[in-house]
Amino acid sequence: MYDSTTAATIDPLTSLRVMVYPEPKRAISLRVDEDVLEWFKAGGPRYQSRMNSVLRSYMSATRGGESSVRTVSEPRRGAKKKGV
Repeated sequence: MYDSTTAATIDPLTSLRVMVYPEPKRAISLRVDEDVLEWFKAGGPRYQSRMNSVLRSYMSATRGGESSVRTVSEPRRGAKKKGV
């Protein structure tokens, strides 16, 4: 059984956690190749967040590093990757 009081004593970083409020997203319609979409979806839930992360990384790289702090979920372990 999970006990939240035990978690605080096990994880010394618990007291350092800070709430991060993401900027609002804007809903759009985006056309992508079928294989690109399937590759992101194969990573599991939040594939749209991962797509946004890739676009943000590209934007940051081409702008010379201008970017705000973002938290992004990692692809699911064991997700099959199609030819890279």
